Amino acid sequence: MENIRRELSERIAGVITHLTGELVCLRSSGASASLLDKIMVDVYGQRMPINQVAGVTVPDPRQLLIQPWDKANAGAIEKAISESGLGLSVTNEGDRVRVNVPPLSDERRDELVKVAHKLAEEARVNIRSHRREAIDHMEREAKNGGVSEDDQERFKKEYQTVVDNGISEIDKLLERKTADLRSI
Repeated sequence: MENIRRELSERIAGVITHLTGELVCLRSSGASASLLDKIMVDVYGQRMPINQVAGVTVPDPRQLLIQPWDKANAGAIEKAISESGLGLSVTNEGDRVRVNVPPLSDERRDELVKVAHKLAEEARVNIRSHRREAIDHMEREAKNGGVSEDDQERFKKEYQTVVDNGISEIDKLLERKTADLRSI
């Protein structure tokens, strides 16, 4: 039964890691190279993340500078960023692409907060699903191994503690991201 708790903990850690990555990609007030992590560029006949075809630097808080390793890809990078829906201003300078990150409007901040809440709720649902799977697995093993009902209840409480800790971590991540999005 300990292996089930350990597997549940690992799955919850994976959910939290995934959520952290999703929240990092949500644009807050300043420029960040991670803002472009989800953008895929059509190069060499396939779709690749920007960080695999170019170097991304942050020369100042409102700007990103993308230097493609192959200068012929600058146009494809510009197009991918323009079509990403992130509301970024893109300038192709021939051998590099400059991205201006405009300040967020209050309306856009509210939209991003809603997106963050949606992502957090999806993560909570995912964690609860993993809890249900762990309990089902434990009950199947209990039928075969003769685990007492008292032990089953104890294991369920342990699983619930792991889940509560995971949801608490999600709430903290959401709170930090919301505060970041609301800051001017």
